[in-house]
Amino acid sequence: MRFLDAWAGTIEALEIRKGQEPCPACDHARYEFLEGAAGTGSTKICGRSAVQVNPGRVAAADFQALSARLSAFGEVTFNSYMLRFQAGDKEIVLFPDGRAIIKGTADEAAARAMYARFIGA
Repeated sequence: MRFLDAWAGTIEALEIRKGQEPCPACDHARYEFLEGAAGTGSTKICGRSAVQVNPGRVAAADFQALSARLSAFGEVTFNSYMLRFQAGDKEIVLFPDGRAIIKGTADEAAARAMYARFIGA
């Protein structure tokens, strides 16, 4: 897998190890989130300590307002494509459609709680 860090302008190769649980995408070629069939929910990202949280259909995220609010809790950077919020050892990368990658945990409940706390329900 290649990891492109648009903020730092770097590209690195990552070794991804398969988890013990069956992965819908890796093992069964099912891509519900890409196809928009999954709706709301969360899912662990295979081989990473991260969870994708998908709140379902929401209004476009207002990165400017969120940045102002979140800056009291941690470091925030954003552009028109994503907002990155670093709070301790956890990071939220939020996309305009409301989806987020919560890095630093593989616990879906903890990721959803962090999303609710900092982004909203």
